[in-house]
Amino acid sequence: MEGMEQRKDDTLKVVRNNRSRDRPSSPSLHLRYQKMIEAIRDNPTEITKFQQVIQEATQEYAVDKGELTVINGGRNVYFSQCGKPFTNFGAIPLKVLRINSVENTLYEIEILIMGKDLPTQKIKVDASKLASSRWIESLGVAYLFERNKLWNLKTLIQIMAKYAPLEEYYQYSGWKLDSGNVYIVDGHPLCDKGCWKKDTERESCEHALKMLDVAPPSVTIPLIAIEILSLVHSWMIEGDVYFKGVCCLVAPTQSFKTTLASLFFDYDHGVEADINFEATTAALVRTVGSVRDSVVIVDDYKPGATRAENNDMIQKLSKIVRMCSDDSGGIKKAGIDNSTVTNIAHGIAVVTAEQIQLNVQSTQARLLVLELDKRSIDVEKLTWLQAHHDRYRAFVNDYILYIGKQGVACYCKRLVQKFLQARNTLREKLNAKDVWVDNRSSDMCTWLYISFSEFLDWALSIKGIDEEKFDSLSAESKEIFLNLLEQQAERVSELDETKRFFKALQVLLETKEVHIEKLQARNNSYATPNSQTAIGFTKQGYVYLKNNTAFQQVAAYYRRNGREFAASESAIRKKLADNGCILPSGAKSFIHRLYVNHETYQCIKFNDAKFEEVISGGKNDGTVGNREIPDNRSLYRNAENFLGGGI
Repeated sequence: MEGMEQRKDDTLKVVRNNRSRDRPSSPSLHLRYQKMIEAIRDNPTEITKFQQVIQEATQEYAVDKGELTVINGGRNVYFSQCGKPFTNFGAIPLKVLRINSVENTLYEIEILIMGKDLPTQKIKVDASKLASSRWIESLGVAYLFERNKLWNLKTLIQIMAKYAPLEEYYQYSGWKLDSGNVYIVDGHPLCDKGCWKKDTERESCEHALKMLDVAPPSVTIPLIAIEILSLVHSWMIEGDVYFKGVCCLVAPTQSFKTTLASLFFDYDHGVEADINFEATTAALVRTVGSVRDSVVIVDDYKPGATRAENNDMIQKLSKIVRMCSDDSGGIKKAGIDNSTVTNIAHGIAVVTAEQIQLNVQSTQARLLVLELDKRSIDVEKLTWLQAHHDRYRAFVNDYILYIGKQGVACYCKRLVQKFLQARNTLREKLNAKDVWVDNRSSDMCTWLYISFSEFLDWALSIKGIDEEKFDSLSAESKEIFLNLLEQQAERVSELDETKRFFKALQVLLETKEVHIEKLQARNNSYATPNSQTAIGFTKQGYVYLKNNTAFQQVAAYYRRNGREFAASESAIRKKLADNGCILPSGAKSFIHRLYVNHETYQCIKFNDAKFEEVISGGKNDGTVGNREIPDNRSLYRNAENFLGGGI
């Protein structure tokens, strides 16, 4: 401060007061408000010591909106305007919660409620609903307020909330939406830039390698590859090149399949699945859809005791497979114009099952099956690993930090490059063995192969393994994924509807339940003793199968054996034509007409040698269905409601 001092010679001089310079500056209002919160959280009457803080926080609105009044040593707190109360209680914001979801951000305010002869309580209120009277009415009938002052009350609470601590919470897992290198776990960030630590990563890597020995490597190597690949799944989806499908761990009952899946994929405890197939379809969709950048375990798929139960199970499984395979399941979002919510999963789903029986080839192609033998589980090691699950969790955290350090975008770009380079490697090796491989199954195995390769690269870089171990595991994993793809190719091939048709036809012909008549030329038509009961005819090096007749016999055969043959006759005919198995009758038609015993029959026509080939399954695992053609979704549209498979 400055002052004036008069000299004896009547002149004035400026006198500077240095007391303000020596006095420490007062803390900011934010700090003092937070200090108040710490004091009143456990002892609300301490608010009397902080009346100045409350006054400063609300002073610019005191005339127009009112103020928080504290009297009687903090025992009476209320809101008033110009000295007139408009509530009989006070509301002091203790904390602001910013709740981040994938779709939006919401705010909640934790409020301390206190007043004369009222119980002190802490509540949470949605910030967008402060102007509503419902949150006050929910406190009880003893809490009074003037309804026309609700906006005043809302404003005063919001003004004080500006100075309250802000706490972030995330309702999703995985990489933070607005910051690519931060991973969210249990609602909070796991890491941020510069927090990567190298002191324990080798130890956690060695623990992860021990987990490969708890069961056959043919199972454990794909499992750890799934876990690692899932960590960046949402980012891969954004780039539209990603793992499409579901993995299924198949084993008899009481075979530790759920225990093993939980050990690898239950991040928190290592002992629980996320949901069971007994849940409703809506619950399954909600659970699978809520997971980001991790694995969701859907437990205990098994065929139902009745056809209805079985169809329900298949529909649930098919729904999960579609969610994890494409983005075609968008639905209209209520209340928002031109907006859709997609059913695409942003995590990887793993299903456990006692057995899998599907009759839809496209579904089976996206369901990668890992078979587990109960006797191959090391129960003692399994128990030890469960007891030390925190070490596996540390491994997952370390790998996330490793991804974050280099940048998740760079990591995903490298994965895509490796995938595109290696996409045909496994398939070409099997094609050389004359094994037909579905593109979808091949892609799934390739993704897991490069995911495990990334894990080995990391392990080598931190000296968790040496060069010899690296080469050994690399060679072993490649052989495992080749075998896995070959087994998958066999399963998919067995569900080819054309193959199923001719398998059944072969059985019916061998058991003489049906027969094909040999035609004899007679004038301008043909004759045979049993033309009406025959499913077809042979003449001059060709075989003719009667339309509808042969198909009905095959469908009846499957029904007798408790299965359904879901494909239509026209779909079978189209596939035979696409594969060059039947001969055309004209430019656009494959239907031939035969005049036998004064009756006309519509037939499809085979070369005799080609018919023998398809009826026996084809040379070298057949040519029927072994040529990859574009998906015919209409062929399988209704098939998912039935149980079926190869004979």
